[in-house]
Amino acid sequence: MVIWVVLLLLYAQSISNIGAPLLPANLAMRIFIRSLLIILTYYFVIGPSLTWLMSRWLKNRKLKENELIQKILQLLPDLKQLTRMSWQLTAKKTGGKRILLFGEIVLLNTVYAAHD
Repeated sequence: MVIWVVLLLLYAQSISNIGAPLLPANLAMRIFIRSLLIILTYYFVIGPSLTWLMSRWLKNRKLKENELIQKILQLLPDLKQLTRMSWQLTAKKTGGKRILLFGEIVLLNTVYAAHD
């Protein structure tokens, strides 16, 4: 968005002859129009197409692996509790040390829980 504003300002500066043009008027407008077309193409063509393809693919995968999805959904509350408790245990550390300790605690708790 900011780039478009800058391009439009450069275009206005070059057609109004305020000082020496930083970019030729046709170049600024071509860049603006090209980027606008790319964004609109993605927004109206590629985005919906990818969404449709992904939903179709996921629907097929869901039918094939419904049992696995149900098991994963059952594990989510336990995973949430595990991460919350692990984060609380790392409250004494800050920054990167906290994140590393959090990762270690989650990994150890996950391995330990897998043996139960």
